[in-house]
This record gives sequence, structure tokens and C-alpha cells, in this order.
Amino acid sequence: MLLWDPVSPYKVETFFLVGKSLANTNVQIALCPPKINIRMSASYSWLAFANRDHDSILQALGLAETDQSGPHAVWPLSGVQHDGQWYVIASHDPDHFETLDLAMHSQDGLVIQCEVDDEAGYSAASAWDQGEEVWAIVHDAGQDAGRNDLASSGNLPDSFEEVCETLLAQQAICDADEEPADCVIEIPLEVARLVTGFALYEDHLADRRYKFHQLVSAKRWWQFWSS
Repeated sequence: MLLWDPVSPYKVETFFLVGKSLANTNVQIALCPPKINIRMSASYSWLAFANRDHDSILQALGLAETDQSGPHAVWPLSGVQHDGQWYVIASHDPDHFETLDLAMHSQDGLVIQCEVDDEAGYSAASAWDQGEEVWAIVHDAGQDAGRNDLASSGNLPDSFEEVCETLLAQQAICDADEEPADCVIEIPLEVARLVTGFALYEDHLADRRYKFHQLVSAKRWWQFWSS
């Protein structure tokens, strides 16, 4: 049995408990190095808007909810309210928000951007507020440093240093064992998760009851012809 903190797994000691049950059982405890779980391969992108009405967000982006909803983001574009503070828009296309003007859309408050393209070995996360980029983290395995590539700028979150230390250590172990894993690609995603509490992969959704809504263009079919 493994005990860990699902919110900050690298901040607590990890224990393996051996025994039939915790009650009236002698338990052997062995300390293990801290570790961050690596998600299953996927490519996606998402934006999280802090403390804003989701109707105004959708209107600004030219989007609308349909009557289709469910516990998972199964549509090309999905929206979900998260923890009462964030409204998240998620896409299965890692480049979906690439041309979006985050400076403009962060004029009214904090926006967290996150994307990953496993096939390209690329991930990124950034924070924008009041029209300015606050921080940014980028991993691009196509650069000279390969899977160890990492670039960052701005006023980074407090969690950044610990996340880097943990995942770079995991990467070193994989490299030493000649395993083809890319652990560093998780750094931007993990920092974005710790800032918002949101992650678009099953491990961190399993204990939640999300209601994702399908999002579509707010334009009617005749408006496309007239624009």
C-alpha cells in the first residue's frame, strides 16, 4: 500500500506499508525517494481563467456551451468549472490556443496556459495577468539538450524549484538505465497543476466529479458566410 499526498507528492515522504491491514498489524516501513507520477502519453492544451464569470469568458472567445456534458473532456473543445475559482477550457489539439492573444484575454485577471505534445516532445505552461506575462516554462526535446531541455522566465511559482529537482532526478535515473522516458516534459504540466489544482489526465481526475460541457463556436451557420 502506498501513502502519498496527491496534491503535492514531492513534498511528503513516500512509505510502502507491508501487511494485511493497518489495524493490529505490524507494519514495515521503508523510505523511498520522492517521485512524481508520469501521466500516460497524450497531447492537449488548456486555459484556466481565475475568478471570472464563465459566460463572459465564452463570449470574449466567441464560444458557447451545448447541452452535451459529461465527466470527461471527450469533445474537441470542452469547458468545466473547477474548484469554484477556475473556469477551464480544454482542447485535444496542443496548438489550439497558439494564436490566442493572452495579453488581451488576461486584462481582467489571471490566466494559466498549459500545453503538451508528446509526439513532438514539447510542453509549456505560462501565467498571464493584467495583460502581462508573469512566468513561462518550456520544454522542447528537439533542442540540443534533448530530453533535459528546460527554459523558464519571469516570477516563477514557489513550486517550480521542487518540481524541477524531483523530475530532473527521475530523468537522470531513466537516462542511466537507458530508458526512453521523458520526465522533464512533465515539469510545465506539474507546475500548472499545482497552481490551479487542475490536470487533464485520469490520475488526477479520478477522485473528482467534473461536469465538462461541449463548447462550439457561438456563430450560427449563416454568420460564417457573412463574415
